[in-house]
Amino acid sequence: MAQEKEKKVGRLESQARLGNIIKNFYIEAQEAKREGKPIAWISTGSPLELITAMGYTCVYPEAHSATCGGRRVASYHCQVAEQKGFEQHLCTYAKNDLGCILSGSDNKSPVGGLPKPDLIVTSNNSCNTIQKWWENTSRYLDVPMVLIDTPFLARDANRKDINKYVGKQLLDLVSFMENQTKKRFDRDVLRELVRNSEESARLYKKFVTLNRVVPAPVSVFDQWAHNFPNLTMRFSEKAKNHYELLIEEIEQRISGGISAYPEEKYRVYFDGICPWYGLRSLSKKLAELGIVPVSSYYSGVFSFSGLDAGDPLGSMVQIVANWPILNSWIGYRVNVAMRNIEEFSADGAILGVALSCKPASLHMLYEQDMLVREWGLPVVRIDGDLVDERFYSEEETYMRLEAFAETLKSRKF
Repeated sequence: MAQEKEKKVGRLESQARLGNIIKNFYIEAQEAKREGKPIAWISTGSPLELITAMGYTCVYPEAHSATCGGRRVASYHCQVAEQKGFEQHLCTYAKNDLGCILSGSDNKSPVGGLPKPDLIVTSNNSCNTIQKWWENTSRYLDVPMVLIDTPFLARDANRKDINKYVGKQLLDLVSFMENQTKKRFDRDVLRELVRNSEESARLYKKFVTLNRVVPAPVSVFDQWAHNFPNLTMRFSEKAKNHYELLIEEIEQRISGGISAYPEEKYRVYFDGICPWYGLRSLSKKLAELGIVPVSSYYSGVFSFSGLDAGDPLGSMVQIVANWPILNSWIGYRVNVAMRNIEEFSADGAILGVALSCKPASLHMLYEQDMLVREWGLPVVRIDGDLVDERFYSEEETYMRLEAFAETLKSRKF
């Protein structure tokens, strides 16, 4: 029996390859800086392909903050930022980044920090905090910053006018980059990058949807780890090859009946951003309870499905203007939850409240009410944070999950 159980679960072999991809990404960024190539710090919903087409090597402070959280060094950076006057409940992605900068050579970054940028590009399509965060970063590093303003995606928003408004700003960004790099924008280079990214995004989306099967071959925590190539280097052959091999491995798991956890008793939808420092222990506890998080809003965010090589500039507009991670009306998130719960045959939902991230968490009371009242689904909220473990109680989280498991069990009979 022990051998049979061991056969049914295991660590993804692709995890080792992913680790090398992430490690080499930061090494190559530092090498690019030493070679005098321009570096851009960009936010998640920024036009990666457009900036890359102008010769910049792009890195993501948000992804770096998640890495610091996973390695459990972000709390130190957050405390450095607080000592400089930043409020405790400010976004901890922001505080980690600012604290890493302010701590200088005393930073605890597992990748040695990020290479100093020549340009900072961000958009308020995720939250308004990021604008002030990056304004401070621009001031500390004495580096120019370009902000792409995106209107709120209300239920009846005029997307045509929004796209036109954002498109004009992207052309202004191109002009700025041309002046900084003394290089002319090449639409064909952008088209090729978008074509490659389109393929990587397609593969990533397939990877996420493979969890429809029962038992699920991976958990959402695996999905979150493997979003890195599609976020940072989706135009590269390296990203495409990674997802091809990852899908092949997962399809083999499905054929062999290998599941994410030793026993899949209950399937759940996970909304919110899990505490990065607690992924290992939380996954272990859920496995013990037989609760498999099979789908999440956060996983789908990184599919970048609006890419179209036939309209490369239009694709960049879609990435920026219609990237609804947080920039949309509250009912949108609930609709996504209900669609995923149905599509992935979920028995309930876990809402991971990030106490320092209001945009990612304020909708959750409404979402919980809708899921319980309209669908009769069991829902549990767990409190934590993005990367600062001072906000998180493992004991309290485990108690809530144990009670949640009892509720799920009672519904099975």
